[in-house]
Amino acid sequence: MLTAKKPASPAKKPASALPNDDSYGDGLHKMTDQEQAIYAAAVRRSDGFDVPPLPNVFAIGIIQPVDSDWPAEDIREIADFAMEDQNEKRRKEGGNELRLKDVIKCNVRAACPLDYYITLKAEDVVTLEVDEYEALVMTRCGNQKDEVHIFRKKNKPTINPPASTELEPSNSDCAVEDPDKICDSRSWDRGETRRRRQRRRRRRS
Repeated sequence: MLTAKKPASPAKKPASALPNDDSYGDGLHKMTDQEQAIYAAAVRRSDGFDVPPLPNVFAIGIIQPVDSDWPAEDIREIADFAMEDQNEKRRKEGGNELRLKDVIKCNVRAACPLDYYITLKAEDVVTLEVDEYEALVMTRCGNQKDEVHIFRKKNKPTINPPASTELEPSNSDCAVEDPDKICDSRSWDRGETRRRRQRRRRRRS
């Protein structure tokens, strides 16, 4: 007597550690609650200048450290712009000017086209005192002028500051529902930075 063979059961896929893992393909996922809490606390503490890298998160308005392949001259150009803006204000107020010594790190957020959160080291040209500063530069497209929204001395971190896990609604914490609506900062046309550089040089001459 012939009996029907029982079909082989399909191989079970291993359960993902993240419920939304690969929801956008290529290993990208929406922010988990834990990632959102860590990120939101970091933004509140530092205003976006000290945030953790989230390389596999696809989210709109997220502030992230620049990739290692990001051209250093682009970041330096933005830092120089922030220094020029700050020194112009100091000259008007009769304060000592600053000299850029080094760019320590840079975070970016996709905006119109990019917001740069730069931590830099600068020297007082009179006292020769060197301090760390933070500069938020919002770059603009076309003929619109870039703007320096923050330039301040970096606060010294406290020892073991408490990390808040309380979540607040924020554009920076909002996960993307439609990947087509976000401008990936890595795809930003860096030729725009060169064009801005040329326009500034023409204004100086």
